[in-house]
Amino acid sequence: MASLGVAAQLPPRAYFTAAGRPTAAPDSAAYYTRTQRRGAGGTITTYRPDGRRLHQQQYAHLPARQLHGPSTAWTAGRRTSTYRYQRGQLHGLAQAWYPGGQRRWQLPYAQGQRHGTLRAWYASGQLMRQETYRRGVRTGARCFTRAGHDTAYFAFSRPASFAGGDTAAAGWIQRKVRYTALALRNQVEGRVLVRFWVDGTGRVQQPQRLKSVGAGLEEAVEHALLTMPRWAPAVVEGQPVAVPYELAVFFVIR
Repeated sequence: MASLGVAAQLPPRAYFTAAGRPTAAPDSAAYYTRTQRRGAGGTITTYRPDGRRLHQQQYAHLPARQLHGPSTAWTAGRRTSTYRYQRGQLHGLAQAWYPGGQRRWQLPYAQGQRHGTLRAWYASGQLMRQETYRRGVRTGARCFTRAGHDTAYFAFSRPASFAGGDTAAAGWIQRKVRYTALALRNQVEGRVLVRFWVDGTGRVQQPQRLKSVGAGLEEAVEHALLTMPRWAPAVVEGQPVAVPYELAVFFVIR
C-alpha cells in the first residue's frame, strides 16, 4: 500500500539588521525570526544567520507581547537557560545549564516572585548554594566551597542596570530622540514600550517594540537604544549573562 507524507510548512523568515531594523536582504541580516501563530498567541524564535537558535519565546497574546510558557536561550547551539511565564509573570521552574550541559542552577517562581528552593552547582556537580524563599522573601541560605564546606554567603544574582537606573536610561533616550515631523504635525504623545537584550558585555541588542504610538517614534527609540553607553550586565553566580529588559519612554509635546 502506498502512502503519502505531507511536510509541515515552516513560517516565513523575518530578517533584521544589527540595529534591529527589518531588512529584505538576508545577506545584510544579523539575525532572523520565525513566528508561529496559534490564535492570539504563538511562538517567536530568533536565529543566527547560520540557522542556530538564539531565543525562543511563547506568548499568550502576540500583539501585546505577553509571555506565557517557556522562554529559552541557546549559546553556540546549546541550551543555556529556560524561564517559565504565566500571563507575563515568571511562574514555574527557571533553570540554567553550563556550556557542557551540566545543570547550573534552578529556581522556582510563583506569580513573579521567588518561591521555593534555589539550588546552584559548580560545573563539577558539587552543590554551590541552597536558598529558600517564600513569596519573594529569602528565609534561609547556605553557600559551599568546591570541596563542599560551608562558606560566607554571597548574592546569587544582580540585574542588568544603567547608571542612574531606569529613569536615567529613559531620560538618555529622550534626549537623543527628536520628534519626527509627522509626530509634531499630528501632535502625537504617549508611551513607547520596548524590550531588548543586554548581553554579557553590557551592550544593548535586538530591540523590539511592545507598545507603539506611531509617527516613527518607536523606530527612533530603537535606534537610540543601540547607541547607548554600555550597561552593567546582569550577573548570575558571579558570571555575566545576557538578559531581556523592558523600558518605557514617554513622549510629551511641551
